[in-house]
Amino acid sequence: MGFLGRRQAARLPSDIVERMEMLGRFEIDPQGSGVDAGDIYSICLAPLRAYAESNPEGFMNDLRITLLPKGGRAVYGGACCIVELLGYSLQDPNYLALLDAAIDVKREMGLSSGHLKGYEWSRWLETHGPDSW
Repeated sequence: MGFLGRRQAARLPSDIVERMEMLGRFEIDPQGSGVDAGDIYSICLAPLRAYAESNPEGFMNDLRITLLPKGGRAVYGGACCIVELLGYSLQDPNYLALLDAAIDVKREMGLSSGHLKGYEWSRWLETHGPDSW
């Protein structure tokens, strides 16, 4: 599976980690990120749209195997990218793994649960229950 994972991830741009880190920084703190909002679509989302729409499962798998080992804002950006391109009500295990890791990024940053997006809070409650943040 390792060989297949590496081959599949090759369908992503070689600088995918940097792009997703940029998206993650922007999504967590738009004003303080230093990222121009106009660049988000053209750099982080548009180049991935065709792949995401033609092979959603492969796209989510590739993001998971590439970004989870990197962690941090890149993981958060990857989860946001999937939501932007494919929607937030997905139940694909690759997306859920990224979403869970993305939520952990905010938690590790010391952000309150009020900083979670609605679908992030729903997932947290689903997996951890109320009063667990």
